[in-house]
Amino acid sequence: MTVHTPSAFVLAVGLSVSLAQAGPDVIVGSITSSNHYGSVGDIHAYSLGTITCNIGDEQLDFFANTPDHPVFAQNMYRLADGRFEQIGMSWLLHGFAALQQAHCGTCQPAQNVQHLGVMCSDTVGAGLAGAQFGMGPRSDVDPTTGIFPFPPTDGGQSGDAIYKRLQVKEADLSTPDARFYFEVMHVAPDDAAAGNGLNNPSWREAQVFANFNTGMVGEDHREQPALFAWAQADPSVRLDMVDIPGDGRYWIGSRASVNGEGGWDYEYAVFNLNSNRAAGGFRVPIGTASASAVGFHDVDYHSGEPYDGTDWFHFVGSDDVAWATDSFFANPNANALRWGTMYNFRFSADQGPAVGSVELAMFAPGAPATTFLSAWVPESSVCRADFNMDGDLDFFDVAAFLQAFADMNPQADFTGEGLFDFFDAAAFLQAFSDGCP
Repeated sequence: MTVHTPSAFVLAVGLSVSLAQAGPDVIVGSITSSNHYGSVGDIHAYSLGTITCNIGDEQLDFFANTPDHPVFAQNMYRLADGRFEQIGMSWLLHGFAALQQAHCGTCQPAQNVQHLGVMCSDTVGAGLAGAQFGMGPRSDVDPTTGIFPFPPTDGGQSGDAIYKRLQVKEADLSTPDARFYFEVMHVAPDDAAAGNGLNNPSWREAQVFANFNTGMVGEDHREQPALFAWAQADPSVRLDMVDIPGDGRYWIGSRASVNGEGGWDYEYAVFNLNSNRAAGGFRVPIGTASASAVGFHDVDYHSGEPYDGTDWFHFVGSDDVAWATDSFFANPNANALRWGTMYNFRFSADQGPAVGSVELAMFAPGAPATTFLSAWVPESSVCRADFNMDGDLDFFDVAAFLQAFADMNPQADFTGEGLFDFFDAAAFLQAFSDGCP
């Protein structure tokens, strides 16, 4: 799936809030408030108040002292200098009781606090969201199935001001002219079993004050990862996603921009929504382009999560740029791109962009070993006749072009004139006839 017009997709996603989904369906209805707990060294800690909604047509389990309840992940992001990066994450708050409120629509209340009724909501204040004794690690959770053990690892334990909470480095909060965003995401076993685990995150813009307290800005954006904020702020950003069979979903944002050195800067933000296999490699084809200034950005795990924080290594090949972490077999706790987390990849090139295909390698064993997503790449790496980007020239490319032409998709403007006419069709057919190099 490709999101060419994020605002239209946002509207389409938002419609699901008013239409009950089959089975229980937990979403974040609102991010309402934040607490700032001060800092330890150069790390600040936060927690986020939220309203949880069940927009499904069945009650959502909310049992305390069992593994049948939602967990809440909290993240923070920064947009600065054209880059959208995750700068903080929390451990998981475990749900234990549900109010029966009506923030999401006409509530059909459950008869006890161990369920959240149909179209009902539950409010968690920022103070409770930062209660360390109620938090467990992300590493406990299979985000694809929503299954986790209970009690959680190190559940019931408290520590210093930043322990388990949403941790952010002071330097990341002090970036001039930056914009900031909070994201909260739920995972729940009955939500996942009903096939409703793909709409669980929501985001909201945040304001960071001089004393590092934070406030909320604007409206909530339900059922979207915070990556959508990048596309909303910058129309040149392309959003695409892919589902891994039997596993979970990834989103990618890509941006290509002219730099001051006569070349182009390429920026990629890859978000693992709920893939349990995680990702361990990323590759961008560059064709005959020359690549430089290769970079990588991740976010720090903390408070005893078992994952290695070593940055991914990179290498520039004859026709690609690639990044990878250690293999699963070498280190199962390597710094893979795990669920509810976003990593960034970047380089500069001496060629402008075209829509191509980038490769994401899975970390844990299974099939497929790799998958492909559409994104901006240096133009010499793209065979435009391979319109569906599956590596083959066949009838399906012709069908994909004709559909894009009918939809007036910019990819079908083969002549680059801003029109959709006979000359575009002729140019595509000529490219198809010439084949790919």
